[in-house]
Amino acid sequence: MASEVGGMRRQLPEIGAGIILSEPAISPGPICTWIEHCLILCVVDNIVRFVGSRDMRDRQIRAALRQHLLSEHDQQDTIIVEELGLLNGVVRADVVLINGALNGYEIKSDRDTLKRLERQQKAYAQCFETMTLVVGPKHTAAAKAILPRCWGLIEVCGEAANVTLNVIRKAAANKKIDLVAVLRLLWVEELRGLLEAKGVSFARASTRASLIATVVSQFGTDELLQRVREKLKARGQWRSGLTPFRRGDSRQLSAKSPRSHKNRTWLLSQRSVDHPH
Repeated sequence: MASEVGGMRRQLPEIGAGIILSEPAISPGPICTWIEHCLILCVVDNIVRFVGSRDMRDRQIRAALRQHLLSEHDQQDTIIVEELGLLNGVVRADVVLINGALNGYEIKSDRDTLKRLERQQKAYAQCFETMTLVVGPKHTAAAKAILPRCWGLIEVCGEAANVTLNVIRKAAANKKIDLVAVLRLLWVEELRGLLEAKGVSFARASTRASLIATVVSQFGTDELLQRVREKLKARGQWRSGLTPFRRGDSRQLSAKSPRSHKNRTWLLSQRSVDHPH
């Protein structure tokens, strides 16, 4: 029994750090071996369920948010983009609604923390015309206290299987938008297209930074924002699907999910070996 347990510990290094197997008080035997397998399977299954519940929770929040946004806006003039990189990918916006404005939505479920929110706020303020924080009930009070007044706030209510959204306050216009940061949302070919449409000449070897500077000098604020929205909409279904698992600032590591699944599969295979049908 001891050698078998030791072997299982050696073959399951990822689980071994969190599960301590001790010698049983009863004599070794087939029944004891089977009980031990069942106990380990139960622990691993709980790990898988716990990590998986977060995955489902995030997907449900995103789905509810998408449905809410599409019901509130003209779908002919609206696209929703997920995980949009800001400031050359330094920050990612969870959900972006693009219609007559660039609207950013940051999601903080109850399993997340607010540790990175300050940095995310600054990035959102540079890139979006309106910003909204979507939070679980755990974060509502703290969000009210720390969010700038121009930020909207939506509280997530209900269970994972029945998510509802409560709009606590609507977002106001952001007056600190940075046109250079907004233009960083575009690809190089899109920047070139803006200048070509304006009849402005430029060197084909121009750097992205140089193209951005030229675009800023040639467009007024309102026109530039409109052109950026048009370019993003023209991408069609680019990055518009639901994100399966959010690697945000949750305390749970996303890498645990595939490892737990792999370990659980191994344990099930051992059951088949020890107890063939």
